[in-house]
Amino acid sequence: MKKSVSVSLAVVLAVLVSQVAFADSIYLRPGGNSGGGAYGLSGGSGIIYTDVTIDDTRTVNGDPTLYGIATEMRCNASTEVALIGWADLFTLLPTTNAGNSIVIDCATLHLISKINLASTVYKSPDTMTISRMTTQWLTLAAGSNQNNVNYAMSNIASNVTWSAGSIGAGDWTTTDAVTFPVGSLVAYDYSFAPINITALMQDVYNSGVNAGFSIVASATPATEDGRIWASEAAGNEMSANQTSEALDITYHYASTATPEPATLLLLGSGALGVMGFIRRRKMN
Repeated sequence: MKKSVSVSLAVVLAVLVSQVAFADSIYLRPGGNSGGGAYGLSGGSGIIYTDVTIDDTRTVNGDPTLYGIATEMRCNASTEVALIGWADLFTLLPTTNAGNSIVIDCATLHLISKINLASTVYKSPDTMTISRMTTQWLTLAAGSNQNNVNYAMSNIASNVTWSAGSIGAGDWTTTDAVTFPVGSLVAYDYSFAPINITALMQDVYNSGVNAGFSIVASATPATEDGRIWASEAAGNEMSANQTSEALDITYHYASTATPEPATLLLLGSGALGVMGFIRRRKMN
């Protein structure tokens, strides 16, 4: 009897262990930069450091200039919107693996301010807000700087305009948007400000639409720009070993398969064996 109970317990434990998902982390940073490991990753049993060219740009109302290779992103409450994304996100971190669906446990966006908070020249808005884009603008190959976007067009090459004729609130959703104080971005010392965008990244994977994110500034003070180092600043205006914006995602893959009848039978028999063993122990 003891042997059968031991076997039942072993079966239950084996099935339970087979269902356990272990978390991993992927850290997406601008290619060619050695910075990253010291910037407070979310954690996980394994961290994958991946050098990528981040797709970031900005749009300026009335200005057809392409800013995909600019070294800074700017945003304000009325005329400028910053855009950031990873065109090959679903390739770097697939939605499924061996038939199992991805679960985003944590996602942290790291940004560096280009605003000198003590300056009398460059002032900052009070807050910035990150939202998930619903209009697709990542139309070029990943890492190509997306020099195909301006204030009027989400896809210049194909003559596609933004939803209202120019970029605006109709091109992103405020669901799970994250607003953070600009003062939390450390200015000019190349330190990261971690911004929790877990819900936003979960929305990206749940929707199956990877269109990046918008960053806009608060209306107070209305005349000031939010300035953030772009990926092109690394190794250019920044030193070669400094990393600009980066994305840290902790994730696991969970089985969505329905347990087979044989598995259910094993679990049931194991549970009955354990219950019977406990009952006899109490009776004795």
